[in-house]
Amino acid sequence: MASAAAEFPSLLKEECTFRVYPKEPGPFLYRELLDFTKRTARPEEFPGLHPGPILPDEPFIILGNIDVDKSRRPAGDLIPCAMCTPNRFLSGKFIYVPRLQCVTIIGHCCADKETLESAEDAFDAKRQRQREEDFLLNAWPVVTNKIFCVDAVRPIATEARRLHRILHRRVAHVQTYIHDLRREGGELSITIHERPRDNDNNDEDERVGPSGFKRKVERIRIERFGTLQGFTVSLANYEPDCELSSIATRLSQLRVPLGHEDIFYYVADLDDECRRKEVRFFRELDRDYSRFKKRLYDFISFFDVENIVAFNRWGTHPENPLSIHARYERPPYGVASATKRLVIGNPQGQASILVSPVLWNPMPNWEYFGFESGL
Repeated sequence: MASAAAEFPSLLKEECTFRVYPKEPGPFLYRELLDFTKRTARPEEFPGLHPGPILPDEPFIILGNIDVDKSRRPAGDLIPCAMCTPNRFLSGKFIYVPRLQCVTIIGHCCADKETLESAEDAFDAKRQRQREEDFLLNAWPVVTNKIFCVDAVRPIATEARRLHRILHRRVAHVQTYIHDLRREGGELSITIHERPRDNDNNDEDERVGPSGFKRKVERIRIERFGTLQGFTVSLANYEPDCELSSIATRLSQLRVPLGHEDIFYYVADLDDECRRKEVRFFRELDRDYSRFKKRLYDFISFFDVENIVAFNRWGTHPENPLSIHARYERPPYGVASATKRLVIGNPQGQASILVSPVLWNPMPNWEYFGFESGL
């Protein structure tokens, strides 16, 4: 412990002590302060703090932010600031002062403007670097798992591409109808106009004209069959296997460090430009795989039995002028029983498509890691 009175003759007469830190302390000290503040709501009593006063233009390093609810303060007062007044703030900063080799707490607006701006810029840069390094330390170890995911999903993507090609080549008109449904929200519904016969005795007859002649009222009702799933099948161009190959190519360019210790030193040695470039690479990779997987799941959902049944009920309704049918039938003799045979079309043309069970293979989990701040 070092004496603060010798450094600051204007302090109170009794000797005040603080803990000396020859180097900037690590994040553990800030976490200890947060835990202490959470328990007591009195961060100024954290052991080892410099009590002040410290000059407003004294250069410092921000270690973190602190916030205290006034209702938790024993006397309902504010937290004393080491740079100005003893009753100053509820939201402030935990700082390290290199020249004095000490830590203390100050309010957000207590330091000299230029000194504060310089400290905040350095703090933001350090925090950004920490976020980037944490992200890469999470991203690198799962590269091998992502390569496994790509290999496992490839047969599903290949089957989806084959099915889409058949639909587009043989029943493109049905794809157009599905696309139109998408623009209407995907609701499978039929509007039915019921025209009463002349001899119907209907109390809801409407009286019209000066003499009150009766006119039969047309009734309208809507019959609903659910919401169609899988609008990706209506896309004119869908190539999931090519999307996956692009992801696989980028993954193959990576040279994964051997172990966790190697990854740690590799990430620590990256300069700012290379580190941010790698963060962008992994984030774009995650974004593209997420988009690929979302569309693939949607494509597969069209072939679910419940979805095909609802689509068929809607399409074959007597009031539906499109006269679309879609149903699963037994596969031809000699074809594995797990394979589904989809018959889909209308009077303009139909297709009989064998759907491989590969389409419903489970997809391994692709690990995502969130990242704050724009790059």
